[in-house]
Amino acid sequence: IKEAINIDPFSCIGLFGSRVSGGAKKDSDWDVFIITAKKKNMEKIGAKFPYAKNIHFEVFSIDEFEDNLVAREDTVVKHIVRNKQILFNPYPFYNIINNWEMVKYAPTQ
Repeated sequence: IKEAINIDPFSCIGLFGSRVSGGAKKDSDWDVFIITAKKKNMEKIGAKFPYAKNIHFEVFSIDEFEDNLVAREDTVVKHIVRNKQILFNPYPFYNIINNWEMVKYAPTQ
């Protein structure tokens, strides 16, 4: 987490998947999501930990996260929305959700 915060102190970092839902086994991996304005730099974070084989990073720009949220098909983002534990800076996540709900429930003319 510290490495990600050094890259973008305004990013949102959290866990999702079986470790959060309670279905994890002893050898289950850790699924980490990051929402950031510095996606290119953040995507390199996994390479800094070559021996951490059981950590899986999903890095999203804010636009990508929003696009995946409104996509018709089931996406990783939709799984994250349903089943997550935010570890650092929840504000980007909840701002995206709030904006999506405002659009989703806006009156039509």
